[in-house]
Amino acid sequence: MEFLASEFTVLKQKTMSASKTLRKLAVVSPVPADIDIANSVEPFHISEIAKELNLSPKHYDLYGKYKAKVSSFFFFFYLLVMGFM
Repeated sequence: MEFLASEFTVLKQKTMSASKTLRKLAVVSPVPADIDIANSVEPFHISEIAKELNLSPKHYDLYGKYKAKVSSFFFFFYLLVMGFM
């Protein structure tokens, strides 16, 4: 895959202004088991998450509805552009 610097500049601008979908979980005591927490929400389809991150389908490979493998080059460059590295 070939990536252009201008493509990532546009990506950073879009991502910085993109609205994030947040889910609120109720605080419960005692804390439930991990499996109970995981089963309490409906997972997002991976394409919805990719759209929020402005990823095109060429940047990831689907592994079912809820999992994907992101290109390692793209992942590290995304972290660099977003200031996480």
